[in-house]
This record gives sequence, C-alpha cells and structure tokens, in this order.
Amino acid sequence: MTRRLRLILAIIILTISISLLIWGLAPSRRETRIQEISPSEMQLPTPEALHFDHRFDGFRARFPPEAAL
Repeated sequence: MTRRLRLILAIIILTISISLLIWGLAPSRRETRIQEISPSEMQLPTPEALHFDHRFDGFRARFPPEAAL
C-alpha cells in the first residue's frame, strides 16, 4: 500500500514538474508598447547643468595629480 502511494505521488510530482518545464521553455508572447514623448522631454540639458565642480571631487582630494609624479 505504501509503495503504491509513493509511486502515485511520484508520478503526480513528475507530471507537474514536466508541465512546468514545458511552460517555462515556451516562448513568451510579444508585446509592443507605444509611448508618446513630448518634444520638451527630448531636449538635451544645458552645459551649465552638466558642470561639475572638481573642488568637491573626493577622488582628487585623496589622490591629487601632483602625487602621481
């Protein structure tokens, strides 16, 4: 009785695992999303916004260029 129950349980688990394996290997459906972008979002930032103050650069404070010489 116990052996038969274990065999039935093993077949159920094997069937579930094979079905999940086939489902996981199946190719996913393709999706296409169209997102409207306004022209104001496509502008590049101004050069002032990209300015980086090197006085507060932690790397240069620890390793100044003069130390490399």
